[in-house]
Amino acid sequence: MGNTRRIALVGLMGSGKTTVGEALAQRLAVAYLDNDRELIARFGETAAGLTARYGLDAAHAAEAAVLLDVLAGDGPAIVTAAASTIESAACRRALAERAFVVWLRADPQHLAARASAGAGRPWDVDVEAQLRAQVRGRHPLYERVADLTTDTSDLDPSQTVDLLVRRIRRRTTRPLAAVPGH
Repeated sequence: MGNTRRIALVGLMGSGKTTVGEALAQRLAVAYLDNDRELIARFGETAAGLTARYGLDAAHAAEAAVLLDVLAGDGPAIVTAAASTIESAACRRALAERAFVVWLRADPQHLAARASAGAGRPWDVDVEAQLRAQVRGRHPLYERVADLTTDTSDLDPSQTVDLLVRRIRRRTTRPLAAVPGH
């Protein structure tokens, strides 16, 4: 892999990983690898479908396996990690070793509003309460692996991408093969 590192976006559901990841990959002219899309390509089902069929633990294991495979690949890319993958020690190690990790975080109210609006979200409980529980359990894990943290609560995706491009350039010399101007 040499000096080429992938940029991995991590964070809870609703933090903007997919929207920001697609736009960031386009801005940087690199591949975009979304954990959810890769999961469907590999298993033929969404995380919600896998959960319904095999249970939550199996769905999380599948998400982790996909992320590990994506991070093992070569070449510059923006990678978006399913929120649950941070709970896997193997995923945390791979993120630390193979990627420049950007943690997109937002307050639970913003996360709940965004997550509730998304199609195919696996929520059958109080979304905000579920996210508050995930904040308590997952935020310390995201904090351990993050090279850069950006709060997306009050930013639209375009503002987030602009901010990330500037901050990535300041924080690392070459996380990708090239980080072209915008």
